[in-house]
Amino acid sequence: MDEEINNPSSDSDEPAVTPPQNSNDEPIQSQADATRFFDLALDMLCTATLDTGYFQLLNPMWERVTGYTKEELRAQPFLSFVHPDDVEGTIEAAKLLNQGHKVISFTNRYRCKDGRYRWIEWLSNADTEQGLIYAAARDITERKEHEDELRRQNELLMRQSETLRELATPLIPLADNVIIMPLIGHIDQDRSRQIMEVLLEGVSNNQAEIVIIDITGVQMVDTLIANALIQTARATALLGAQVVLTGVQPQIAQTLVALDVDLSMIVTRSTLQEGIVYAIQSGAKIIPDDV
Repeated sequence: MDEEINNPSSDSDEPAVTPPQNSNDEPIQSQADATRFFDLALDMLCTATLDTGYFQLLNPMWERVTGYTKEELRAQPFLSFVHPDDVEGTIEAAKLLNQGHKVISFTNRYRCKDGRYRWIEWLSNADTEQGLIYAAARDITERKEHEDELRRQNELLMRQSETLRELATPLIPLADNVIIMPLIGHIDQDRSRQIMEVLLEGVSNNQAEIVIIDITGVQMVDTLIANALIQTARATALLGAQVVLTGVQPQIAQTLVALDVDLSMIVTRSTLQEGIVYAIQSGAKIIPDDV
């Protein structure tokens, strides 16, 4: 950074500017030095006309990224290299520059000589008096592709998660007013919350009056699961439906007794078949298989 110091021997009151020094204490040739930095820059540096939209100065990185020569890039307006879907946005960015605004992190796609498009991120400013745009651009194609891949993976994970959620909390309509939820495997806090959400949604959507929860495939019931069953039964009752718990194994029955769980709101049956019989006796009309 240039330093301003007072020169006692100067007849002027204006501070004298000491030019930058190199390692040999010799003045740096600013024009030649700027040209070297311009040519060595890893970003795509350029100037372009505000009114006609033609490139003026271009550093070598433009040739490396696009495959065009500088002469080919200068031969037509820069908009002709922009992807058709990005032309409107590029025009709007140029309008902002013409109004004296700086454009930061604007992205568009540029056509390369091989016909492919690469994503370019821009930092631009304009000198409206000279009618010139000064810009530093960067090829972010790899970053965009990485972001797109991450987004695709996230979407896939979300779909898989939804599939697993449906498998973890299956809901089967048995009759016009009866639904069954067969549960298998371990039930943790997250799954118990899913059970309640899916069950209540199913009761509402199917206008169910009887909900059969079959836990034949559940090998262990602890306080968490027991409380979840009670809460689910209470919430279901608020929607006007009755919970029938089936498939209670002897060891689970002992656990429920030891935990002193109040099951007064829940009808219990030893098997799923007995639970279905209870539903039929309660007036359920079973849906035929061919419907």
